[in-house]
Amino acid sequence: MDYLKEYNEKQSSNNRNFIKQFILDHLNRRWKSKGQDSLKAVYFNRVLKATEINIETTEISILEVGGGNGDFMRYFHPNIKRKVMIDIDPFYQEEFKSMGIEFYCKDISKEKLNQVNDSCIDIIMLNHLIEHIGDIFFFMNEIKRVMKSNGMIYIRTPDIKKVKYSFYDDFTHIRPFSKNGLKHMMTTFGFKEIVTISSDNSTLKLEEYFNTKLGFFAFLGAKEIETIWKKEQ
Repeated sequence: MDYLKEYNEKQSSNNRNFIKQFILDHLNRRWKSKGQDSLKAVYFNRVLKATEINIETTEISILEVGGGNGDFMRYFHPNIKRKVMIDIDPFYQEEFKSMGIEFYCKDISKEKLNQVNDSCIDIIMLNHLIEHIGDIFFFMNEIKRVMKSNGMIYIRTPDIKKVKYSFYDDFTHIRPFSKNGLKHMMTTFGFKEIVTISSDNSTLKLEEYFNTKLGFFAFLGAKEIETIWKKEQ
């Protein structure tokens, strides 16, 4: 599969205007001054903000499914004791291994994640992943199996009410969600809502740049659903 290879080439060729580049450069400097490799630390830091987990006092294990180039895994802290990445495309496999990330090439909408024991993961991240899943029942039950009691799940996905038919510009998209549809699914599988906002890549970087609350810039036309849920059953 060349999906991630093509995605990587597309991202590398993206043009940025002066303002966007200024913000990215500023965030890079900020996060490097905090001991991180780059501004990509902003992604998992956002998850920590939303879950209100104090990484300075809490040891955690994290798992990401369909993580692509691993942006959410590029936050480093000694209290993150285990990082697990699952993807059906092994394009970044060697890079992940060099970063100390466990990588397993699997489709867990069909395959059991035998390498991860029951109730051992604190945070699961599904960043633009849930819209790709066919057998949602198999997938969600497997996700729940590996989560600790009161574990958290972070989801970002296009809001079909806002993106409309452009949702299908990615030929691998098969399951569109609205906020209500996503809430219905999560409550059906026994999760409690912590936060749900509208955002996208631009608004989350603006929120980080200006150090505002999550969802502050949604009025700029954010077209994605960003949400955190806690396992209860």
